[in-house]
Amino acid sequence: MHITPSRSREQDTAKNKFFHPTRGIFWAVQTRILFWYILSTTFIFIIFIPTFREVLYARVDTRVRRELTEKMETFKKLIYEKDTEVREEIGESRNIKVDEQLKPPSSHEELEDFFDAFLSRQLPEDDTHLIAFVNEKFYKSSPSARPDPLAKDSKLMRRWAKLTQPEQGERSVSDKTIENIIYITEPVKINGKTLGVFVVAHTTAGERGEVLDAVSVIVQLSSVVLIVALIFAWLVSGRILAPLRLLMVTTRSISESDLTQRLPVKGKGEIAELAITFNEMMDRLEAAFTSQRNFINDAGHELRTPITIIRGHLELMGDNPEEVQETVPLVLDELDRMSRFVEDLILLAKAERPDFLQLETVDLDSFRADS
Repeated sequence: MHITPSRSREQDTAKNKFFHPTRGIFWAVQTRILFWYILSTTFIFIIFIPTFREVLYARVDTRVRRELTEKMETFKKLIYEKDTEVREEIGESRNIKVDEQLKPPSSHEELEDFFDAFLSRQLPEDDTHLIAFVNEKFYKSSPSARPDPLAKDSKLMRRWAKLTQPEQGERSVSDKTIENIIYITEPVKINGKTLGVFVVAHTTAGERGEVLDAVSVIVQLSSVVLIVALIFAWLVSGRILAPLRLLMVTTRSISESDLTQRLPVKGKGEIAELAITFNEMMDRLEAAFTSQRNFINDAGHELRTPITIIRGHLELMGDNPEEVQETVPLVLDELDRMSRFVEDLILLAKAERPDFLQLETVDLDSFRADS
């Protein structure tokens, strides 16, 4: 049953108090819902953004190391493989023209020719540097422009020039435009003698900058989505709390003279169950008040009759002793009737108490024998 509460002045006052931004309890509930939503979402972002950044860093690092390894493997196969057909297959797979200039070297001069041909036919990725050393000295690089830590006479370059064993690793530098240098080195050995060193190096600042740009875009988009989600959460929470607001207004409009207010039951779930429970409670209250009102009316009627009789006899009674003697028994009889009625009312009132009846087990055989 759907009965809309009347727009009385008391209801309007109750609503005004209810929607007061600092005193309305449901306003506070809606605010707390939004607060916890913001708190949980912020916590998720605090965990998600750094984790997302580290995952991107790891993937970029894995990709860079894989590319460096592929370039080094191509170099090693071309410089050590002597089978022409195998060398041509390697060149086709790597888009490298294999000719006499890329034949396996046997001297410093041939190694220089090999480096010239190999570096000229390579197109390194951004921030990747192919570096060649011959006879413990820098010979050539692709591209020719290199950052300061990879300058010709830098400490790291001098160390690479003197290597006799393969090495791979990562070096941190103070220059923030470079950050770290990932490298793989391969000494070129012919007949047990080291003729030179080939290095594939990569600076990480570029990829890390791209990762930070991607994270920045994610943060900006997430912020916009979060704001939209907060607005949506505020509206949804208000809609969810609307039945509770109606409950507040309805309870404030209930009085002793009007117990007919009910809440509309819509859908299923806790809110619908609350509305049903509230309506059932109001049904019980209305029935109890109706029963009480009828009881009072009946009691008043029952008491009014003997009082009227007593009053009439007393008003008609004169000073005659015979009249007095006749009237007194009638008055006493009506008073006894009123006394019995009051005792019945007291018993009826006690009957409403839960402990009025004391239940116990009775032996029927003994009960029949006693009766």
